[in-house]
Amino acid sequence: MDADEVAELLRAQRELSPRFALVLVDARGVVSMTRKALGTAAHEHEQDSTAAVALLVNNPVSVMLANFFIRYSRPPFPARLFREPDAARIWLRNHQR
Repeated sequence: MDADEVAELLRAQRELSPRFALVLVDARGVVSMTRKALGTAAHEHEQDSTAAVALLVNNPVSVMLANFFIRYSRPPFPARLFREPDAARIWLRNHQR
């Protein structure tokens, strides 16, 4: 993924949920992501509507990218990795505003 694709996803998120959104990202199929895309996901001004992000991972690449996003991009919202969608949804519900 590149920064333009991430920015487009964030625009769509804001249109669908102008208030704070609980975001479940299925990163299980992601095989690459640019550093700029990671930064855009964490700090794009359109992120104002993100309350929390749960990242679904299932392979070493998706785990590495998700960890990099959380640890080094330092998003201004809670973010956590999950392997099971149900656990991710439960965690997200605890972050409703």
